[in-house]
Amino acid sequence: MIAPNEQRNKPEYKDLYKGAYVKYPFENGLYELPVEDRFVCINGFIQTLVAIERGEIPPPLNFQEWTLLYVRPGHCRMLHGAVYEKIWKYPTEKMSLHWVNGRIPRPPVEDIIKSAIGIETEGYTHAGGFLVPA
Repeated sequence: MIAPNEQRNKPEYKDLYKGAYVKYPFENGLYELPVEDRFVCINGFIQTLVAIERGEIPPPLNFQEWTLLYVRPGHCRMLHGAVYEKIWKYPTEKMSLHWVNGRIPRPPVEDIIKSAIGIETEGYTHAGGFLVPA
C-alpha cells in the first residue's frame, strides 16, 4: 500500500527516434535530440507560426496536414507521422479533421521553446496511458 504522502512513479512514454528514446510528446523531449535536430524542430515550428500568422499557409485539409502545421512542425517531418499511424493503424492523409478539436491539443509555444533550450517540460498529458504497437 502507498502512504498518503508518497507519490506513485508515473510511467514515462517515449518516441523511438534515430535509435534513441525521446520523451513523449516529442515536443517535450527536444532537449534529448542532437543539436542539429533541435534546430530543425524549433526553426520549423517558428517558421510555421509566422507563416500561419501572415496567412501564407492555407487551412489543412486532412489530419496529416493539420499535424504538420499545428502539432509537430519540423520534427513531424522527421517522424513522418509514424506515431499517429501506429496508434490508429490508418494513413493520416486519409483522416478527416472533424474529430481533432478538443481531442488533440496544440503544444504550448512556451513548452516547445523551453524544451528546445534544455529546460524539461511536462507539457500536455492528454495521453496519460496508452500502448503503441512495436
